[in-house]
Amino acid sequence: MSIIVIHGPPGTGKTINARAFAEFFGIDTIVDDGVCSHQPFPQRKAIVLTTRSPDEVRRWRANSLRGPRAAEAVAFVPIATALRRIGAPMPSPALSLAEHTTLAFLSEGGPVATHHIAGLCRQHHTATARDMMKRLEKRGFACGVSAPGKSRVCWWQITDLGRMAVQP
Repeated sequence: MSIIVIHGPPGTGKTINARAFAEFFGIDTIVDDGVCSHQPFPQRKAIVLTTRSPDEVRRWRANSLRGPRAAEAVAFVPIATALRRIGAPMPSPALSLAEHTTLAFLSEGGPVATHHIAGLCRQHHTATARDMMKRLEKRGFACGVSAPGKSRVCWWQITDLGRMAVQP
């Protein structure tokens, strides 16, 4: 296969695992549809990461072709299959997509404020993000940390159990 299309919902590990997918399939070019949605479909060997359905990808490819049709084969791989192939962790069924995305984000660095988590999860209500973080804290995946000074902002960091839930 020359063009591998890895498709799935947002926050399921397509972008985070892009390099591993490229190494597994032996392909150097990565096209992330989530980063730039107006780019043309690749004409040569590439990994395409997208939230689009296979039918939408076929239309995208047809609209991008100029001149003679490319002979490159296209393979559609659901994100769950791609993650299994590279041995990456699957999003835990015990965690919601927002919770899994938040833990993955927290595993990348230090403490994060609730209002940043609200933006990350595309939840525009800090109270909703705070409730989610309280659930994660209760289950041992994250913990609240003291804020510098007398700030009223809640800060969170991931626990070892939370790291195990999102890392291989």
